Amino acid sequence: MFILPSHQGNGYAQQALSVLESLYPQATHWELDTIKEEEKLCYLYEKMGYQRTGKEESLQNGMTVVYYAKEIQHTN
Repeated sequence: MFILPSHQGNGYAQQALSVLESLYPQATHWELDTIKEEEKLCYLYEKMGYQRTGKEESLQNGMTVVYYAKEIQHTN
């Protein structure tokens, strides 16, 4: 997902994640990854309930992929 810099900070990424998750109400497990050095992205995903899995992969100096997962408990 990419939000133009001029539109960042308006909640669009949060809305997009929420809509995506709502499209698959039966899903209980979500995964994503991002660049660890992009602190704003890490903050966003953690704010949305994603937790770091502990898995990381260094692509090059200053660029590490960090993996996230989110479990959703559905109530009936």
